[in-house]
Amino acid sequence: MRIRHGLYLILDPLETPTSFSMDKILVGSKIRKRYYLGYYTALEFYGCAYSAYNEMYVCIDKQDRLDSFECANQRFVPVFTKDIASGVEAKKYLGQRIYVSSRERTFLDCVNKPKYAGRWEECLKSLEGLSGVNGQKIYRLLHKFDSDFLYRKTGFILELLRDHSR
Repeated sequence: MRIRHGLYLILDPLETPTSFSMDKILVGSKIRKRYYLGYYTALEFYGCAYSAYNEMYVCIDKQDRLDSFECANQRFVPVFTKDIASGVEAKKYLGQRIYVSSRERTFLDCVNKPKYAGRWEECLKSLEGLSGVNGQKIYRLLHKFDSDFLYRKTGFILELLRDHSR
């Protein structure tokens, strides 16, 4: 089955194009060679997304060209970013190596662009469940991004989540 130009999915002999269930994380990981799965997709990967989404956010370099596309009721959306290496981890997923933003990068990406994390309400509910975030790693990433506004937003969100968890 053709997903898009140059990307195909092999169906089980008993499946039809209308009845198969596609693994959106595997498909998203095959769209580009240099990428990472981020924002709400990373929240889903870490198991803390507040609700299920039919959008897949694939973060790619600004110079790459990619239009969003749909396949099997899933929408694959490119998010163009300057830095596709910092705070990105290689993970094993169903026997494949995929690249996902670290918990800390996911936190910062979602705070920086909440529209890719379900807007503010959905974003905050999901970030509240994101465990294992390391404050030192957040600080180092903030230093790399060098954005005063992101520093302030991150501090505000961390305080908000701390106060809410009490």
